[in-house]
Amino acid sequence: MTIPAGPTNLDVGKVQIFQKLNVPTKAVKNMLEIQKDIHIIKKGEKVTATGSELCRLLGLKPFQYRLEMKKIWMNGAVLEEDMINISSSDILKAFQQHVTTLAALSLGANLPNAVSVPHMISNGFKDLLAIGLGAEIKFKQLDQALTAGPAKTSGGAPTPATGGTAAPKPAEKAAEPEPEENVSMGGLFD
Repeated sequence: MTIPAGPTNLDVGKVQIFQKLNVPTKAVKNMLEIQKDIHIIKKGEKVTATGSELCRLLGLKPFQYRLEMKKIWMNGAVLEEDMINISSSDILKAFQQHVTTLAALSLGANLPNAVSVPHMISNGFKDLLAIGLGAEIKFKQLDQALTAGPAKTSGGAPTPATGGTAAPKPAEKAAEPEPEENVSMGGLFD
């Protein structure tokens, strides 16, 4: 804290106190005026007798008292300062990370719950789109997906969520079935 140079509200009778404290002053209209800026105290430093006396004379209260917690005892556990000073954005971030983890675990274990069902439905729909595109089956949602421009694989078909590869295209020409042979069962069914 620094006391700026300038007039004070102290009368000339207190000039001796300022002289003892080595503070240059002059009398202006029966009031004392400080000649130059004076550094009194700094945060973290011990307050000197001079600084204390100047603050008392000028009516300054540069001190602030507050409770600063370093650790807290809660339900038998000692919590550190970083746990005490947690913000709502930190809580929201941790919650979102845990929801993401829960959704991934639920999808991996194929367990339907509130966080995995929307993903399961979405993945199932993606599979239907891939099957429809691979089998050249036309339906409204497939046409909408194609016109919306989804991410495509190198083969041009959307990637199904479960397999990771595009659905196979049907063979150009289906193989003709072989004729059945009459096999004798030795009179078993006669």
